Amino acid sequence: SNVKPSAKTNIQRTLSVFAKMQEIYGDKLTITDAIPATNGRRSSQSQHFYGRALDIRITDKTNAQKEQMLKAAISAGFTGFGLGSTIMHIDLGPRRYWGYTSSGNATSIRTGHAGAKPFAGKPLSHWANKYNLGG
Repeated sequence: SNVKPSAKTNIQRTLSVFAKMQEIYGDKLTITDAIPATNGRRSSQSQHFYGRALDIRITDKTNAQKEQMLKAAISAGFTGFGLGSTIMHIDLGPRRYWGYTSSGNATSIRTGHAGAKPFAGKPLSHWANKYNLGG
């Protein structure tokens, strides 16, 4: 596994920032992935391996709730965002964002990949510009 020795320490800070996010959001949120048990299809540089990333389920949220979650994540201190139709990836890594192709693979939004799924009914560029999500 690519899990780094610092992951167990880092996850405590990540969960603390997540708790702040939930408080700002005003409701409980469901974590679907944190430190991975296996490498799966992740990049070896994934923030999950460092204990700095969480995937949050969004399938049960309205578009307005998804936007509120994004705002709460930013306010709480998260800096990396993977925005899809079923999950919101949040992390404490470099300031950046991306979307997901229809197959579920991460893709750089800067490539303008046509398969990137919109988040909360709007293209990813809308959210990147509105909330200055970085490069």
